Amino acid sequence: MLTRFQLSSFFIFTTLSLIFFGCKKDEDNVPPVVTINSPLENARVDGEFGFVVSGSIQDNENIKEMQVELEPVSSNNHSSYFRRIELNRSSYDYSVEIIIDNDDFIEGYYYLNITAFDGNNYSVAG
Repeated sequence: MLTRFQLSSFFIFTTLSLIFFGCKKDEDNVPPVVTINSPLENARVDGEFGFVVSGSIQDNENIKEMQVELEPVSSNNHSSYFRRIELNRSSYDYSVEIIIDNDDFIEGYYYLNITAFDGNNYSVAG
């Protein structure tokens, strides 16, 4: 037969276990939404020193970071550009100046990708 102390301890342990395991945080399954306003798709960017990329990012929770990436279309071109920007907000209207200060950067066609990460999900526009 269980004593009053054992019953009380069992009740407290059971209650705390239910509270602890029942308070699971909801997982974020919604990726951020990324748009690029400028430059337009298939645009020719004339700028020996750089150009501006603008657009917006929205998320239902919080955007941790964004990445700006230029990758060459041609496999013969090994020039690239990468920049990571840390954020801590649910929406962000960005205007990022891409400055090409590398003499080895080759004129040509490039893919522009903007990636947003919210801690659980990512989304890419480009």
